[in-house]
Amino acid sequence: MGIFDFLTGGSQPPPGGVRGVAQVVSATRHNGRGIYQNCRMHLVLQAPGLAPYAAEFHGLVHHRRWPTPGATLPVSIDPHNPRAFAILWDEVPDPAVVARQQAERLAQAMRDRPAPGAGPPLSDVAPDPLSQLERLAALRAQGVLTEAEFEHQKRRILGT
Repeated sequence: MGIFDFLTGGSQPPPGGVRGVAQVVSATRHNGRGIYQNCRMHLVLQAPGLAPYAAEFHGLVHHRRWPTPGATLPVSIDPHNPRAFAILWDEVPDPAVVARQQAERLAQAMRDRPAPGAGPPLSDVAPDPLSQLERLAALRAQGVLTEAEFEHQKRRILGT
């Protein structure tokens, strides 16, 4: 194990390791300075043949692979010593790319179904004669329409 592997939390998979996943429960924030920064995480690890268990990670992480709570990370776990695990950082997608893909999927889903409470497009809705007459009466009361204009529009709305 080299110094970089030591600093990055032992990024080399353990010999005979079992592939699994680590669910990120909490992670320190990236402060925006530097390519690599120290990261502390609380994780729940699981793999075939191993019961899920809590673990901690302390090590350097590249800013383009910075984990967030709720993320799932690929790991390799030593089946004989489950405390020995390695996060497979080369397989962790860039969070910005993942966020962009999620936003596109959400936008597509929203385009595919109408918004809650939204009725049909206004062009498909037949105008309500009563509300139209009320609006005309209000315009007449404000002096916007003359009596003759009001009567003409009323006949048009009522179809007489």
